[in-house]
Amino acid sequence: PDIYQQMLAEAGVSAPEQSSPERPLKRRRPGPQQLQRPLSDHPSGLTKTGAQLDTQESDEEDEDVEFQDVILPVPTVQTVELESDDEDEEEEEDIQFEDVDFSAPLADT
Repeated sequence: PDIYQQMLAEAGVSAPEQSSPERPLKRRRPGPQQLQRPLSDHPSGLTKTGAQLDTQESDEEDEDVEFQDVILPVPTVQTVELESDDEDEEEEEDIQFEDVDFSAPLADT
């Protein structure tokens, strides 16, 4: 802990005091303040907010939309047969080399 305090002192940063039991003050979040205010000036139910008007207009626009039925193609299912390692080993054992001279040098191409 002493090293930490020394590093903070060198950097010019003061460490928070450990003796202060008070919690830090809460900060207000930036954002639209109109939605948080109560509508006490207007009688409830007689006025509509901008958000309510927007949803009504978008609902009316949605009613004009026509949908077209689209026939989906049947998906083709492709399967791959997995071969086990045992089969590969058996096939390798069956391979026989005939008339191959392994002692001959390879030709450089």
